[in-house]
Amino acid sequence: GDRHLVFDISEVLDDELVRLAWISYVMRQIERRCATKIPTVFVIDEAWVIAGNPYGAGILINAYTTYRKLNVMMMMMTQIPDHLLSSAASKSILENTSTQLLCPSRSGNEADYRAIGLNDSELGALRAHFGDRVMLMKKGDESVWLDVDVGALGPLLRVLSGSDGKSFPDPDWRQNPNFWKEIT
Repeated sequence: GDRHLVFDISEVLDDELVRLAWISYVMRQIERRCATKIPTVFVIDEAWVIAGNPYGAGILINAYTTYRKLNVMMMMMTQIPDHLLSSAASKSILENTSTQLLCPSRSGNEADYRAIGLNDSELGALRAHFGDRVMLMKKGDESVWLDVDVGALGPLLRVLSGSDGKSFPDPDWRQNPNFWKEIT
C-alpha cells in the first residue's frame, strides 16, 4: 500500500461543524493505520485545531497515551504554547512527550515556557536567538541547540512557508498528491 497518508484540511478550518466532521474522519483513518503497527510519523500542524475542542482533546489524550505503543511518533506544531497548555489534553501531551523542539521567539509568554519545563538559561537563549535559524531540542533536563537552516530545500521551502499556495506554478496543486515532487 501507499506509504503516505496525508490530509490537508486547511480549507475547512473556519467552519466548525465541517472541521469536526473532517477531524473525525481523518483521525479514524490514522487510527486504522496505527493499528497495523507499521512505523508511522504522525504530524499535526496547527495543533490548536484539534486540541482546542473537547472532542479533539479526547482524541489527543488517547493518541498520546497509546500510539507510541503502536510504533507511532507524534509531532504537534503550534506557534503559541498556550493553545496546547489550555487544552484538556495538555497533561497527557506534556507527560507523554519525550522530546520538544522549540523555535526562538521574542514574544513567547514566560509562564507558558515555564509550564513546558524550560529553565532560566533555556528561556533566555530562546529569546536571544530570535531570527537565527536554530532550534532548541529539549529532552528531560538536557537541551541542545540545532542548526535548522532549511535554505537547501530551495523551492520546496514554499510548501512550509505558511502561504496560501497561490504562488505555486500549478494553481490546482492541492488536487495533486504528488505536487511536491514537481516543484522546481
